[in-house]
Amino acid sequence: MTKQSTLFLLLVVCGVPTLSQYLHASAIQAATSLSTQSPNPRPAPKKEAFMDRPNTFLTDSYRMTVESIQRKANNFTVTLVFESLSDKVIQLRLGKSKFAWQDSWDQDGPYLADEKSNKYILQGLDSGGVVNCSGCSFAELLPNTKLKTQLLFFGTGNGTTFSFIATERSPVRGRVIAIKGLKAISTDQLTDAKTFPESPTLATESYRVVVTNVERDAENIIVTLIFENLLDRAFNIEWGEGRNGDNDVWEGKEPYLIDENADRYYLRERDKEKVVYCGWCETAELLPGTKLKTRLIFRISGNGTTFTLACKERSPKNDRPVVIQGLKAK
Repeated sequence: MTKQSTLFLLLVVCGVPTLSQYLHASAIQAATSLSTQSPNPRPAPKKEAFMDRPNTFLTDSYRMTVESIQRKANNFTVTLVFESLSDKVIQLRLGKSKFAWQDSWDQDGPYLADEKSNKYILQGLDSGGVVNCSGCSFAELLPNTKLKTQLLFFGTGNGTTFSFIATERSPVRGRVIAIKGLKAISTDQLTDAKTFPESPTLATESYRVVVTNVERDAENIIVTLIFENLLDRAFNIEWGEGRNGDNDVWEGKEPYLIDENADRYYLRERDKEKVVYCGWCETAELLPGTKLKTRLIFRISGNGTTFTLACKERSPKNDRPVVIQGLKAK
């Protein structure tokens, strides 16, 4: 027997595997090891940090973003975008219940608050139907979709930083929504306010009026006013009340001027643009994106130098006080 044969028999007897057996066993061990190990998965997609995004409120079913706040005079148009994060239909509702025909909201509805705690109140239903009202259907947010809506707020606080505050009714009743640190972008294009920066001004939710000139002659004080529509619809401007009496003489107690001595100056005639109300007479209409200039002529009845223009508004909001201070005659 050769030396090699003897060595082979010795290895077999001792139980030492051959090279081929060793390689076979190693392959089986490697395969077994791979099968018992969990596969190396791809990294899970990183969840977006919604709360780190500015102007955003996050829930488990949707994300709401304040896309913009546009300011025109004392009106603030807030654009909201809702984005579905759910595979179910979401019914959205914000705020307390209101009837659809009511034209103003109380302070419990969605509102803006500025850095001085002044509130800016919602002026009606939003364009997307998210704000709650009696008799209105829910705004539905379908899976993988977005919904955009606009809300109009009005206030006289002159703030620079705002918070959007609302109470959710659906999908979670009573949940408080607060988005802070919002900035408004001015869309004010009123050339009259820029041309007459020191002129007395009155702004409402629907129009702004600027006193551009006050002149005095021997018998009259003539006040020039420019009205501008701040809305996307037409409406009538009606101030005070009066009528043509005997001999076509104007009779009316409003509007009037009051001076620093408390003397009152009444109108000599109705203005030609028909802002002053007179019963069944035609009244001034202000179309969207337009301005209206008119002159009020008051009889001199005192020797004052600084005046306040005052009356009650009949339209667009009945019995609203109109008070413009700081008028000085040239």
